[in-house]
Amino acid sequence: MPDPRTGVFKYDRPGQHPDLIAVNGVFSLVTVNRRVIGLFLVLLLLGLGAGYAWASSTPDDEPRRFTGAEPVPASSPSFPVVVEVPYADDVDFPALQPDLDYVRNTIGDKPFGYAYRRPKGWIPSGIGAGEVTFSPPDSVVGDYGMRVKVVNARLTPEEMKDQKLDALELAEDDVKVVGEFADTLAITYRSDENRLRYNTFRWFTDPGGGFATFETSVYGRERDLDGLTDLLDQVSASVRKVG
Repeated sequence: MPDPRTGVFKYDRPGQHPDLIAVNGVFSLVTVNRRVIGLFLVLLLLGLGAGYAWASSTPDDEPRRFTGAEPVPASSPSFPVVVEVPYADDVDFPALQPDLDYVRNTIGDKPFGYAYRRPKGWIPSGIGAGEVTFSPPDSVVGDYGMRVKVVNARLTPEEMKDQKLDALELAEDDVKVVGEFADTLAITYRSDENRLRYNTFRWFTDPGGGFATFETSVYGRERDLDGLTDLLDQVSASVRKVG
């Protein structure tokens, strides 16, 4: 109904904004416009203040920029450096010479026995059933010697060679193959006393057979190599089946 004072209709429904006034059916936004203008002025002042702060900022105030990853100097080599540990000196013992005097020996029981030759005067030392070593009189740890063994693993000489190499690599340090054939393996290794040692193995089969049945090996120092080569050849040429 009309306002008694103004003669116009007042929009006064509960829950509606009291500042919305209808004059002749058209809403007036006078009060709202005042608040909008005030809010606009506040925002304008804030924008000017932010602009001033940005303009007066120094390069140190600029935001950091992330770039792609760049290499950095390595603090250590990219791969491990292997430092070669020097060997200890060999024991002071005369070098093994070629052309030794030999005597005949046997090992094993018939029909699994074998005859072979070994240096005369060398002292036997049993390792186990069907295995024995020989070394010179007054022998010391780290000199030279030979070994013979009856084997029954039902493996070919080449399979015995591969098996022996695997076992040596597990048991000894710095194992290196310096020569090999189907029936022969020559290696060097670092002994428990930190000495360079040489060891050569050879396997034999029975006539007409394919499995290794006899094994011999020679061992010593670098200065013994000529004598070791001759020793292995002499023993190898003498192996015979007994019975």
